[in-house]
Amino acid sequence: MEPLSDHTEQGVFLLSPPEPAFCDAYQTYLQKTNRCYDDAEVREFPSTFFYNLHRQSWMYRKKTLDRFIPYLKRNAQPRRILDLGCGTGWLAARLAGLPQTEVVGLDLCMPLVTQAARVFSMPNLQFACGDIFEDILPKGSFDLISLCDAIAWFPHLPSLINRCREFLQPGGELHILESFLGSEKQKEAAEEATELAFTEAGIPELSRMYHHHLRQELAPYDFRFMYRPSRFKAWLGIQDSPHPWVRITN
Repeated sequence: MEPLSDHTEQGVFLLSPPEPAFCDAYQTYLQKTNRCYDDAEVREFPSTFFYNLHRQSWMYRKKTLDRFIPYLKRNAQPRRILDLGCGTGWLAARLAGLPQTEVVGLDLCMPLVTQAARVFSMPNLQFACGDIFEDILPKGSFDLISLCDAIAWFPHLPSLINRCREFLQPGGELHILESFLGSEKQKEAAEEATELAFTEAGIPELSRMYHHHLRQELAPYDFRFMYRPSRFKAWLGIQDSPHPWVRITN
């Protein structure tokens, strides 16, 4: 893969200046909610060790991955993929395991991508720190962009989608995974629950940085629900992700 930049630090390409305010707040969130993981745990994600306090959430992510990877294999072709909001890089690494792919994992939080670069060393995988709303990557340079458990950290979903589309080839795909997309009523309930959870964790200020988005915000785009949560499955006691998988075609 061609280097993304001449500037690197601890194996991470520095594409724009880090944002300490966001990164510090996010790191506090991870610490307060027991989501700081060692390298051995990150290497196994989405599988988890028995002592992980968030095993159920990771089980949901594994089910999502078990749908997403076969979809990509069925549509096999050489791909350049951006995993936006990659965090510790577990999804980017799984995507890089597919044949004929080149994957870039991008995140604003330098400690997370530093861990990602340390844990996952693959010739077709690069990690970078940067702001997607800065001019850090060539337009039209990706065939697919994934956003897994990431859109809540962006305040305006249409602006994020429009920006991602600028980096996609014509016919390229944006995939939103493991992210809340609900009705007005569901959004109100989710916001109340999130505010309470952050307050109980001692980080009430984070509720202003965490955003719940509406399904209706997808209306202007060529989108399809590739998976939707099933009330019937839940009634039967079948555990699966409570969040949809959405594909937007450029």
